[in-house]
Amino acid sequence: MNSEKIICVTVLSGPLKDRKFLIKPGYPPILIGRGEEAEIRVNYDDYCSRNHANIYWENNACFVEDLNSSKGTFINDVRIRGKNELKDKDVIGLGATKLVVAIVDPLDDSPGEEINVPGFANKIKVGDSIYGRYEVHHILAGAIGLAYACYDNLNRTPCVLKTLHRKYFTSAQNQAYFERETATWIGLGKYPYIVSASLLVRIENCPFVVLDYVAPDENGRNTLCHYLSNLTLPEILKYAIEFCYGMEYAYAKMIIAHGDIKPNNIIITSDKTVRITDFGLAKFSQKMELSERIPEKIDSDLYIFKSKSGKASGTLPYMAPEQFDGQMNQSSDIYSFGIVLYQMAANGVLPFAGKNLLEYEELHKNAAVAHLDSPLFAVIAKCLEKDPNKRYVDFATVRVELEGLFLRETGKKMAQLEGIKLDAWEMLNKGVSLYYLGRHEEGIAFYNRAIDINPKDPDTYYNRGNAYYAKGNLEQAVFDYNKAIEINPVYFKAYYNRGVFHHAKGNFEQAISDYNKAIEINPKFLDIYYKRGNAYHAKGDLEQAIADYNKAIEINPQDPNAYYNRGAIYNARGKLAQAIFDYSKVIEISPAYPKVYYNRGIAYYAKGNFEQAIADYNKAIETSPKDFDIYYNRGSAYHAQGDLDQAIADYNKAIEINPKDFDIYHKRGDAYNAKGDVDQAISDYDRAIEINPKDPDTYYSRGNIHHAKGDFEQAISDYSKAIAINPVYFKAYYNRGVFYHTKGSLSKAIADYNKAIEINPKDPNVYYNRGIAYYAKGDLDQAISDYNNVVEINSVYPKIYYSLGIAYYAKGDLEQAIFDYDKAIAVNPKDPDVYYKRGIAYYAKGKLDQAISDYSKAIEINPEHSKAYTNRATAYFLKKNYDKSWQDVHKVEELGHEILPGFINDLKRASGRRH
Repeated sequence: MNSEKIICVTVLSGPLKDRKFLIKPGYPPILIGRGEEAEIRVNYDDYCSRNHANIYWENNACFVEDLNSSKGTFINDVRIRGKNELKDKDVIGLGATKLVVAIVDPLDDSPGEEINVPGFANKIKVGDSIYGRYEVHHILAGAIGLAYACYDNLNRTPCVLKTLHRKYFTSAQNQAYFERETATWIGLGKYPYIVSASLLVRIENCPFVVLDYVAPDENGRNTLCHYLSNLTLPEILKYAIEFCYGMEYAYAKMIIAHGDIKPNNIIITSDKTVRITDFGLAKFSQKMELSERIPEKIDSDLYIFKSKSGKASGTLPYMAPEQFDGQMNQSSDIYSFGIVLYQMAANGVLPFAGKNLLEYEELHKNAAVAHLDSPLFAVIAKCLEKDPNKRYVDFATVRVELEGLFLRETGKKMAQLEGIKLDAWEMLNKGVSLYYLGRHEEGIAFYNRAIDINPKDPDTYYNRGNAYYAKGNLEQAVFDYNKAIEINPVYFKAYYNRGVFHHAKGNFEQAISDYNKAIEINPKFLDIYYKRGNAYHAKGDLEQAIADYNKAIEINPQDPNAYYNRGAIYNARGKLAQAIFDYSKVIEISPAYPKVYYNRGIAYYAKGNFEQAIADYNKAIETSPKDFDIYYNRGSAYHAQGDLDQAIADYNKAIEINPKDFDIYHKRGDAYNAKGDVDQAISDYDRAIEINPKDPDTYYSRGNIHHAKGDFEQAISDYSKAIAINPVYFKAYYNRGVFYHTKGSLSKAIADYNKAIEINPKDPNVYYNRGIAYYAKGDLDQAISDYNNVVEINSVYPKIYYSLGIAYYAKGDLEQAIFDYDKAIAVNPKDPDVYYKRGIAYYAKGKLDQAISDYSKAIEINPEHSKAYTNRATAYFLKKNYDKSWQDVHKVEELGHEILPGFINDLKRASGRRH
């Protein structure tokens, strides 16, 4: 062990109340949040984000860093930004969850540090093995005690080693008191409603009591304080009756008093059974040598103070009036139980709320109890009588009254756990505790013993199924879930877990069937709709998946998972606005949700909003600076935006992360090509082909560059390789056809165009180019047929009617040629060549005026159209308008072109002019 300081954070509220977490230099950060990956998981607190904050050491200091949480992180009620250094006794606030900070030296012997205990105990940490017997899984701390949840290798069972904080062991006499009171607890033996203490051990002169380990449920709950806000009357009565049985048993075993009855000392097992803990600690606190103590949390900690008769102790909100004077017995315990019963009936509200010792003493001794509209109030009021003589005489009397209420409320009698049923229950709970410690093989052994005792208990099969599932023995897990359902056909959790199994195996129909049954039994359970939505999603039934995600969101509008998965479906279906809405909702709820910025960036990119896509990729890189895909996609966004340098920088970063991905070289090659750096582009395409010689796209892209460079043989080679790899590569056939066309290899060009059309008969470009090739070969009918195909696909295709007009003119069909030129002019009235060509057609028909009009229009649009001047000069000549004919001749000469000498000679003779 070294002497570096460590930080201990203690949770002050919620289901994790009093849990301590240690952060040491050189260790990874501790993540706080609602997500499954959080070490301090506060999934019960809706104000916390999925990944809310990190606590970690850096440069000999400890920091808390807010991870862009939606509600903020606070230090001592002041909201922070980014990372802030922590000091001793700082209080970290995350929504409704608060944690107190202690920065200590683990070898410090100061009695004031609550984390320190004598000798060996103060050095124990998670993962230690104590004498090779007790493996420490986690450490819990309360006001007086430190508890180490362990696996006992000798007995192969879970257990808890409990001792006290250092300040309580200031003398040998205090240790003797602790051991004496612990012996009383051990003397209680095993009883279903009491946490059993089995023995007292000394480890390096530090006394520990060995207790049963009671695991929390799947939501981290294991004390009554976790359930106070939403109990039904039957649940209250069940817990209260079990508590009374436990206290009756304890008094029969001659305890004097518990002395600290409160929700934190009433354990609720995973199968929702009461077990009372911390016997004797209150009595010990009255005997030990200690100066007056004022704890930080007077509402929940054991309070020790001087009274009229010497010393008194208890937790202030739960103390009987006489307890403030040092009196502690069964009657004072009944009063404390009355406070707990009031809280259960009032959704957690206390009957008395003071601010300090004097206020609480005054309230408990003199204040009237506020009335509750509950069938329990008469029992509560009698428990809370100020005069002990007016209270119930014992817990048996309280129980009888509660049992009568239970019978009237439920129509059933409540029986104790006893005999065979008790033995099976004990085996079951040991198995559950071992499951929580990750000791599945040992847990299965206890489940097997429970099944041997009681083969008709569905809970045992269900929990054994969970253990088999965790071990990877899925078939046995399903066997146990089936057995649980066979015994109890409405076993909600068994259907749910069996559905999860079928889902994982890819049997989506069966998974959905099980989820349906679970929903039928418990239609308000959020996670089932989410899981069933995932199954429908995987099955390809996207509409039903969306319906389930909608339902999950309806039940809990603050859960990000359903929004995220629904957004993924919308994104895949091209419903980009809906996808962006869902991803934005996830960010609003949980800004650190994995991949959400990345996926929203993809949606923005698909929408053409490259600026926002880049902003989201930037955000994604903040949390995942080594993610290849983010740089790849951000580079694509920069590329699409025209920022080629930044695109190349991102492609470089992606290559640095993963130099074996061929596609990133292809992308960078495209960027270099767009920049005009064709040599670097070819180098990248070469590298991509080296990594993956079976990718046709890279050959195609490299072929295009060779084509542009005039390296025709290499271009043909690359297009041909692309086609060899992908025989239906439309673009490769098309571009190779264009290349052959350019070289004058018309038959080869037409063959490639034919293949391209076979692959994609709806692309007008191929028909158009094939038409041109047929025209060049003199096959006018085939050229016209291809041009007509273009019109059928795209009636406003550029130059198509112009080309049709030329083909019909060449065929001698002047009327059809003029008809197509008319349509070409209607599509584009600013094209001088169409007027020029129509003028030729009119001229051929002998319609000189229309011809002259079209030539004039061509000249108007393009005053340097020498051919239009030449042909108009000829038309004017035929109309014997020799002056205008000479004018056009002179314009042609002025433009630097020549007219045939024969025409000039004819014009001279006809006009009688030499020029």
